[in-house]
Order: sequence, then C-alpha cells, then structure tokens
Amino acid sequence: MPAPASTPRVFISYSSKDTALVARLREDLKREGVAVWLDHEQLTPGTPDWRAAVLRGIDQATTVIYCASPAAASKFVGHELAIADGEKKLILPFWIHGEKWYFCAPMGFYFAQYIDGRDAAYPAGLQALLATLGPTPTTTTAPAPRPAAPLIPAERFPTRLATLGFTPHARDGVEWIIPPVCVVPAGQFRLGSDQAHDPKARSNELTRRTVTLPAFEIARFPVTVAEYACFLRATGRKEPPEGRVFKVAWAQQFQRLDHPVVNVSWYDAFDFAAWLAGRTSQPWRLPTEAEWEKAARCDPRDSQGPLGASSQRIYPWGDVFDKMRCNTNESGHGGTTPVGWYGPDNPDPRAGRQSGASPYGAEDLAGNVLEWLATAYVSDYRTSETTELRNSDTSLCRRGGSWGGKAGDARAACRYQPGFGDVDDSFGFRLVRASPGG
Repeated sequence: MPAPASTPRVFISYSSKDTALVARLREDLKREGVAVWLDHEQLTPGTPDWRAAVLRGIDQATTVIYCASPAAASKFVGHELAIADGEKKLILPFWIHGEKWYFCAPMGFYFAQYIDGRDAAYPAGLQALLATLGPTPTTTTAPAPRPAAPLIPAERFPTRLATLGFTPHARDGVEWIIPPVCVVPAGQFRLGSDQAHDPKARSNELTRRTVTLPAFEIARFPVTVAEYACFLRATGRKEPPEGRVFKVAWAQQFQRLDHPVVNVSWYDAFDFAAWLAGRTSQPWRLPTEAEWEKAARCDPRDSQGPLGASSQRIYPWGDVFDKMRCNTNESGHGGTTPVGWYGPDNPDPRAGRQSGASPYGAEDLAGNVLEWLATAYVSDYRTSETTELRNSDTSLCRRGGSWGGKAGDARAACRYQPGFGDVDDSFGFRLVRASPGG
C-alpha cells in the first residue's frame, strides 16, 4: 500500500559498507511514520531495471537522506545525489561515520550543512532529522512510543540550531552544545594585504608573512547565546553586562538563542573554551590570528595552491563587498543576526540574501560580531601563530568586522587591537579544535 500523501517519504543514499548503521536509521524513521526507500529492500531479484527503480525511488521521495561516511563519498552515491539535486529534492546530509567531514562528502558537498548522527550524537541527530522532515500522520493502530526526553529542552536549545549541525549534550546535570565545524587542512598560507590588490589595506596589514599551519577545525559559526548560557548555568559565572552603546542586557540576549553572544570579554571567551574542552576532553580554544585569516580567505580549490591569487581574496566570498552576504552597517540590521542567516544555501531568496561563507564553509567571518583571538597583537604579524595564556598582559587581536562596522572593517585581513577586559554589543568569538593528527 503506498504511503499517504502527507507522509514524509525518504530515499536513503548510502554505502553498502554502512548497512548496519543505515538499518538502525531505517528502523527509527519507520517507527516515527516515515516511508523509507532502501535499495536492498526495493531492488529484489527479478527487478527488470534497477537503474530505473532507483530513479523512481528518488522521484517519489520528498527528501533524500545522504548517510555520510568515508565509504559513502563514492561515485555511485554521488550519482544518486546528482540526480536528486537535478530533481530539486531536499538533500539532508546525515553524518553516520568518520572523523573528518571533508573525507565523508562527495564533490559539491564539502561545505554542506550536515546533521551529526555519529555514535553518542545519534539520538540528538535523529531528532534534528525528524524535525527537518516535518510532521508524520497520526495512527490509530497503536500508540506511538514515548519519545526520549530531549537532552536539552527546546527553550534552551532551539530546533533551528540542530538543523544547522549543533549537537546538544547533557551529563550529571550539566548541559553543553558542540558546534558544527569546518576542516582546514594543513599547509601554507600568506597573511596580510597589499594596497595594489586591496586599496583599503591598512598599514598593519602590509608586512606580509607566509606561515605553515597544522590541520585544524574551525567552528562554522560564532559562539551562540545558547552555547554560552550552558556555560553560565554550569559554572555560576556572572552574566554578561549591558553593552556600552545599545545597552543590550543578558535577558534580551537570552530571547535570541541562535544569535552570537555579545558583551563578552577576552577572559570570558578564553574561559568558555577551557570549560568546553574540559567537558568534552577535546582541544577547544580560541583561534590564532593565522588560523582565523586562513579560514576566512584561503581557497583550497585554487589551482595555484594555498598561496595562489584566489587565496588572497579581500572578503570570504571574493574581492567585491556585497551587503547581501554579511551583516555590517551597510546591511542596515542595527544588531546581530542569527547564525546561518547568510548560509551557503541562500536561506531567503525573497530578501536577496546570498552566501557569505568562506571557501572552507565558515560563516559570519565578515560582519555580525568582532571575534576575539588567542594571539597577541603585534603590528608585523610575527606572533600570528601563537596563543596567549590567560594571565598574559598583552593586547589581543580581534577580527571580522561587525554589525556596527563598515565594509572595510569586515575585510579578511583587517586587524583590531582592543584590551583584554573590553566588552561591547559587537564583541563575540568562535572556537577552533585541533584536528586528529593536526
């Protein structure tokens, strides 16, 4: 019997090496009323034309789920995804196995937003997947099993964050959130600007320097209010003060859980990273200046390599400023915007927003909030790869421009030198994590 028209119908694209993991997903989806098309069930002996059957399966699906793993980043799976894309199907990458997303995504999906369903993240990932698929028809044949309580309630972890790849965690009464990350491979990068290429380049950007960095992962987004609120609840730390200009109080911030947190000092950012590292046993910290700039402008697809011309782009998306790709003063928002607002899938074509993501997929590296870094400010970049200790007494760098800054402030090479304890309605931060073997 065919599924009712209102039933979500999914086609699962996967590698046969991941059959056991996919079988678990299939059972959980069917238990929630989702109609599932799986090749080893549909392509039975005697199927006259399995290629045509696959095409029908994709055509009849409302959504295609790509079960991402190193084995699934194959030509055959890529062919199925290309067909689904051509049919304008919603494709949801669901990461089921593997250490680095870069090695689990077929060509064209390196920078896609995914849902993490690996190991302990699976229950939260499944809930995010179901929320994205939409409601299923009710049934009168048997009561549905009571769903497990969410790890973090919706009033503290909005569903939208799950769809962007954030994963909630809770243990011993403590909640924390892991952000989605973008992999930045090891290799060289050239810091700085020259005024021949960028007329707005400032004097502290002109001492260019080539560095070699190990691999790392940078958070796709700045740290959100939801993430920072977990830190406050767990540690009893004092809430951020009101901003100096627009007087944004913490109570106002808490109403916007998917916005970047603001009014945080460098000490706040440093301590948050140390707390998350302790909760997760993962090497979270603030980015160095060199890591931040490489993530913002280096293009791994440049045929000339990491020192090629396209890696010297002025903004994360290219050399020409575009107010439709970032939240700066020119955009006219007058405050922060939600993370993912300028995502790679053009989230609101009617509003004209376009992707402001960097070549590695990191977002909001131009505008929204100025981001604290781990590196001491020195005018000639000689400390660009270093991280400061918490008791350091040197001024720290910030990067990225903000909602209150102008286009020139949002350039990838633009540098700021504030003090440690400064807070402002436009100050935020993001994290990096050392890649395994990086």
